[in-house]
Amino acid sequence: MDKKTTTIVVIVAAVLIVGGGAYYAYYRWQQQRMVSQVFKELYGVDLSKVSGQTGIQGKVAEEIAKEIAKEEATQKQEEAREAAKTPEDRDNEAQAVEAYDDASKGVASEAQAIVEKVFGKAKLIGYSSGLYGLSADKNSGATSFTIARLTTAADVGALNKYFTDKGLQVMSSGIDNQEAMVMAGNDTEQYIVGFNINSQDVNVSIMRVSQAAQ
Repeated sequence: MDKKTTTIVVIVAAVLIVGGGAYYAYYRWQQQRMVSQVFKELYGVDLSKVSGQTGIQGKVAEEIAKEIAKEEATQKQEEAREAAKTPEDRDNEAQAVEAYDDASKGVASEAQAIVEKVFGKAKLIGYSSGLYGLSADKNSGATSFTIARLTTAADVGALNKYFTDKGLQVMSSGIDNQEAMVMAGNDTEQYIVGFNINSQDVNVSIMRVSQAAQ
């Protein structure tokens, strides 16, 4: 190897060493900067001013940065898994509840028949009775269901038709800011069905006037 070639090799090696050192220094600075931003946003602490006093330096900052990066990666993976779920997946994950007495069984069964007629497969996930001014022994209560598809605006029209075909008057029907509701009934009983557009939850309240209220 002649003198000229040796000189070129030395120069290239020097560039690589300096460049590699610069990259490492930049990477480390980025990590420390990220940690400083997190502490400043969460705790209002400026590490550039207190790091010498608190002992948060070099390696500690790098370890914290690595943990933050791991948590962010895990969160993104969970979000991706959640986004990949189909409506049927979410329906399968929902925990069903059982009605607990004759009155609740009657309300749950009647409400489920409404939901399944309009929305398809439905699973009871919540029930409550004792609504104000209503009698539990007259089959009044509020129910919540999860369905195996996403709701649409067309479901409002389907509910209107369902209640009209049953001989009930539709007293209120509409969508406001993606919240849909249909109210139907007569002098002695009322049905309220509510849901958000593009969701899988449907709430049905059945209200019958008690003897005391008449």
